[in-house]
Amino acid sequence: ILIVTRLLPDAVGTTCGQRLEKVFGTEHSHILRVPFRTEKGIVRRWISRFEVWPYLETYTEDVANEIAGELQAKPDLIIGNYSDGNLVASLLAHKLGVTQCTIAHALEK
Repeated sequence: ILIVTRLLPDAVGTTCGQRLEKVFGTEHSHILRVPFRTEKGIVRRWISRFEVWPYLETYTEDVANEIAGELQAKPDLIIGNYSDGNLVASLLAHKLGVTQCTIAHALEK
C-alpha cells in the first residue's frame, strides 16, 4: 500500500517533510509525500485544499512519476479522498489505466 500526499518541507514538529515514511505497525505500507508546485515553486508549508485546485494536474503528473519510481510498476487500485484527492485519483487512474475508487465525503461547511 502506498499512501500519497503532499510533501511539506517546512512542516515543524511533524514527519510531513519526510519523502517516504513506513506506516507504523505494517509490513508493506508507506506514505509517499510528493512536492506540490505552483507557478512560484514548491509549496513549503501547508495551504488550504481550496487553494490547490489550479495545480492539481501538475501534481498528478509529479505523483505519476514518483509512483513509477517507487513501485517499478502500475498500482492495482487508486483510491481518492476528499474532492481534491478524488480529482487527482481520477486523473491518475485514467493516465495509468487502472481502477479507481472514490471516497465521497468532505468535512466542509
